[in-house]
Amino acid sequence: MLKLGWFLNGASPLVEFIGAILEFLDTPEIAKQKLVKSSESNITSLRRVFNRLVLFQLSEVEDSNAAEDVTIALLDRILFWQKVLFATANQDVEFVKMFCYHLYVFLFDTRRRVRLVASNVSPISVDLNSRFGDYCN
Repeated sequence: MLKLGWFLNGASPLVEFIGAILEFLDTPEIAKQKLVKSSESNITSLRRVFNRLVLFQLSEVEDSNAAEDVTIALLDRILFWQKVLFATANQDVEFVKMFCYHLYVFLFDTRRRVRLVASNVSPISVDLNSRFGDYCN
């Protein structure tokens, strides 16, 4: 029987696990296979879960006023997973809106290093604007 519940720091390992799966599925030789194309709805669900986990981590860091190193580590992981997060197959408009909001908050953080790392993430918003409209302006 499946039990519902929470476990401490569960989002990070799950992001790493799902991110690795999506990264593998996005490789050109795998993406063009018939089996992968027929599983598109399942892959879309994985992308949505991945997006929501990233948003959960962003809000958790923002709401708790986490230490500078924790915030920077999360933004660095977002840079690491940018290929998966912002793949053309990822058409989650709600994610883009919420991500841009969190990015905006970090760009105006009082801590200099957080602003610097957030500014490294912000060029991604240029690509997002071209795909989804002006959500990140």
